[in-house]
Amino acid sequence: MKRFFLALWVWALAAGAAQAQLDKGTWVMGGTVSTGSNKFGDLKTKFTNFSPSVAIMFGSGFSGGINVEYSRIKVGEEDPVNESLVGPFLRYYLIPAGKPVNVFFNVGYGWGRIAATESEGQTGKRGYNLSAGPAIFLNKHSALEIALDYSSIKARDLDDRSNTLGIKIGFQVYFGGGK
Repeated sequence: MKRFFLALWVWALAAGAAQAQLDKGTWVMGGTVSTGSNKFGDLKTKFTNFSPSVAIMFGSGFSGGINVEYSRIKVGEEDPVNESLVGPFLRYYLIPAGKPVNVFFNVGYGWGRIAATESEGQTGKRGYNLSAGPAIFLNKHSALEIALDYSSIKARDLDDRSNTLGIKIGFQVYFGGGK
Protein backbone atom coordinates (compact mmCIF):
# COMPACT_ATOMS: atom_id res chain seq x y z
CA MET A 1 0.00 0.00 0.00
CA LYS A 2 2.91 2.35 0.77
CA ARG A 3 4.28 1.78 -2.73
CA PHE A 4 0.92 2.63 -4.27
CA PHE A 5 0.74 5.97 -2.42
CA LEU A 6 4.36 6.73 -3.21
CA ALA A 7 3.74 6.01 -6.92
CA LEU A 8 0.57 8.15 -6.81
CA TRP A 9 2.46 11.01 -5.17
CA VAL A 10 5.29 10.82 -7.74
CA TRP A 11 2.77 10.77 -10.61
CA ALA A 12 0.95 13.82 -9.21
CA LEU A 13 4.23 15.65 -8.76
CA ALA A 14 5.27 14.84 -12.33
CA ALA A 15 1.91 15.87 -13.75
CA GLY A 16 2.14 19.25 -12.01
CA ALA A 17 5.68 19.75 -13.26
CA ALA A 18 4.81 19.42 -16.93
CA GLN A 19 4.96 23.19 -17.53
CA ALA A 20 8.69 23.69 -16.93
CA GLN A 21 9.98 27.20 -17.66
CA LEU A 22 12.50 26.79 -20.50
CA ASP A 23 11.24 29.65 -22.69
CA LYS A 24 13.23 32.64 -23.93
CA GLY A 25 13.43 35.40 -21.33
CA THR A 26 13.16 33.14 -18.27
CA TRP A 27 15.67 33.91 -15.51
CA VAL A 28 17.22 30.92 -13.75
CA MET A 29 18.81 31.18 -10.29
CA GLY A 30 20.18 28.38 -8.19
CA GLY A 31 23.30 26.45 -7.50
CA THR A 32 25.00 23.14 -6.86
CA VAL A 33 26.89 21.40 -4.09
CA SER A 34 29.39 18.61 -4.48
CA THR A 35 31.95 16.68 -2.55
CA GLY A 36 34.50 14.18 -3.72
CA SER A 37 38.14 13.46 -4.33
CA ASN A 38 40.60 14.00 -7.13
CA LYS A 39 44.17 13.30 -8.13
CA PHE A 40 46.53 16.23 -8.58
CA GLY A 41 49.88 14.97 -9.80
CA ASP A 42 50.78 12.28 -7.25
CA LEU A 43 48.60 13.74 -4.49
CA LYS A 44 45.09 12.66 -3.61
CA THR A 45 42.74 15.34 -2.34
CA LYS A 46 39.22 15.67 -0.92
CA PHE A 47 37.01 18.65 -1.65
CA THR A 48 33.68 20.32 -0.93
CA ASN A 49 32.22 22.78 -3.44
CA PHE A 50 29.31 25.28 -3.46
CA SER A 51 28.41 27.02 -6.75
CA PRO A 52 25.62 29.63 -6.96
CA SER A 53 24.63 30.75 -10.47
CA VAL A 54 22.31 33.03 -12.42
CA ALA A 55 21.34 32.66 -16.09
CA ILE A 56 18.81 33.76 -18.69
CA MET A 57 17.15 31.57 -21.34
CA PHE A 58 18.27 32.89 -24.76
CA GLY A 59 16.04 30.51 -26.67
CA SER A 60 13.83 27.58 -25.94
CA GLY A 61 16.02 25.24 -23.88
CA PHE A 62 19.24 27.29 -24.28
CA SER A 63 20.66 29.48 -21.48
CA GLY A 64 23.80 31.33 -20.52
CA GLY A 65 24.93 32.93 -17.32
CA ILE A 66 27.51 33.46 -14.60
CA ASN A 67 28.68 30.84 -12.12
CA VAL A 68 30.65 31.47 -8.91
CA GLU A 69 32.39 28.54 -7.21
CA TYR A 70 33.70 28.31 -3.66
CA SER A 71 35.75 25.24 -2.76
CA ARG A 72 37.52 23.93 0.32
CA ILE A 73 40.22 21.39 -0.49
CA LYS A 74 42.17 19.11 1.84
CA VAL A 75 45.42 17.61 0.54
CA GLY A 76 46.59 14.71 2.68
CA GLU A 77 47.32 15.95 6.20
CA GLU A 78 47.94 19.57 5.15
CA ASP A 79 45.77 22.54 6.19
CA PRO A 80 42.70 23.05 3.96
CA VAL A 81 42.96 25.40 0.98
CA ASN A 82 40.16 27.78 -0.05
CA GLU A 83 39.51 28.40 -3.75
CA SER A 84 37.15 30.58 -5.74
CA LEU A 85 36.32 30.70 -9.43
CA VAL A 86 33.97 32.90 -11.47
CA GLY A 87 33.03 32.71 -15.13
CA PRO A 88 30.43 32.26 -17.85
CA PHE A 89 28.56 29.08 -18.70
CA LEU A 90 26.20 27.82 -21.41
CA ARG A 91 23.52 25.20 -20.89
CA TYR A 92 21.23 23.30 -23.26
CA TYR A 93 18.16 21.27 -22.28
CA LEU A 94 17.82 18.36 -24.69
CA ILE A 95 14.09 17.58 -24.34
CA PRO A 96 11.45 20.19 -25.31
CA ALA A 97 9.79 22.06 -22.42
CA GLY A 98 6.74 20.56 -20.79
CA LYS A 99 8.23 17.27 -19.61
CA PRO A 100 8.69 16.56 -15.88
CA VAL A 101 12.24 15.29 -16.46
CA ASN A 102 14.72 16.82 -18.87
CA VAL A 103 18.38 16.23 -19.70
CA PHE A 104 20.88 19.10 -19.78
CA PHE A 105 24.43 19.64 -21.00
CA ASN A 106 26.55 22.38 -19.45
CA VAL A 107 29.93 23.90 -20.37
CA GLY A 108 31.73 26.64 -18.46
CA TYR A 109 35.03 28.47 -18.13
CA GLY A 110 36.34 30.36 -15.13
CA TRP A 111 39.10 32.43 -13.59
CA GLY A 112 39.90 32.58 -9.90
CA ARG A 113 42.33 32.26 -7.04
CA ILE A 114 43.73 29.73 -4.63
CA ALA A 115 44.27 30.97 -1.08
CA ALA A 116 46.67 28.67 0.74
CA THR A 117 48.16 29.26 4.18
CA GLU A 118 49.40 32.75 5.07
CA SER A 119 53.02 31.81 4.39
CA GLU A 120 52.20 30.42 0.94
CA GLY A 121 49.95 33.33 -0.13
CA GLN A 122 47.65 33.22 -3.17
CA THR A 123 47.91 32.28 -6.82
CA GLY A 124 45.61 32.55 -9.82
CA LYS A 125 43.90 29.71 -11.64
CA ARG A 126 41.71 29.10 -14.68
CA GLY A 127 39.89 26.14 -16.12
CA TYR A 128 36.81 24.64 -17.68
CA ASN A 129 34.07 22.21 -16.76
CA LEU A 130 31.64 19.96 -18.60
CA SER A 131 28.56 18.45 -16.98
CA ALA A 132 25.40 16.61 -17.94
CA GLY A 133 22.48 15.03 -16.17
CA PRO A 134 18.75 15.05 -15.48
CA ALA A 135 16.74 18.07 -14.33
CA ILE A 136 13.72 16.82 -12.38
CA PHE A 137 11.07 19.55 -12.39
CA LEU A 138 9.29 19.65 -9.03
CA ASN A 139 6.82 22.21 -10.43
CA LYS A 140 6.88 24.81 -13.21
CA HIS A 141 9.23 27.05 -11.24
CA SER A 142 11.83 24.69 -9.73
CA ALA A 143 14.01 21.72 -10.59
CA LEU A 144 16.31 19.33 -8.77
CA GLU A 145 19.44 18.46 -10.78
CA ILE A 146 21.93 15.62 -10.60
CA ALA A 147 24.95 15.99 -12.86
CA LEU A 148 28.08 14.08 -13.74
CA ASP A 149 30.73 16.83 -13.75
CA TYR A 150 34.27 16.96 -15.16
CA SER A 151 36.55 19.92 -14.50
CA SER A 152 40.14 20.70 -15.43
CA ILE A 153 41.87 23.51 -13.54
CA LYS A 154 45.39 24.94 -14.04
CA ALA A 155 46.99 26.96 -11.24
CA ARG A 156 49.35 29.68 -12.46
CA ASP A 157 52.36 28.55 -10.40
CA LEU A 158 52.03 24.78 -10.86
CA ASP A 159 52.96 22.48 -13.74
CA ASP A 160 50.16 19.91 -13.36
CA ARG A 161 46.43 20.36 -13.95
CA SER A 162 43.80 19.33 -11.40
CA ASN A 163 41.32 17.03 -13.20
CA THR A 164 38.17 16.15 -11.27
CA LEU A 165 35.28 13.83 -12.05
CA GLY A 166 32.35 13.95 -9.66
CA ILE A 167 28.63 14.25 -9.02
CA LYS A 168 26.93 17.59 -8.39
CA ILE A 169 23.50 18.02 -6.83
CA GLY A 170 21.70 21.26 -7.66
CA PHE A 171 18.48 23.18 -7.33
CA GLN A 172 17.25 25.80 -9.83
CA VAL A 173 14.37 28.31 -9.65
CA TYR A 174 12.82 29.71 -12.86
CA PHE A 175 11.37 33.27 -12.96
CA GLY A 176 9.32 35.08 -15.57
CA GLY A 177 9.74 34.41 -19.27
CA GLY A 178 7.21 32.34 -21.09
CA LYS A 179 5.15 33.17 -24.12
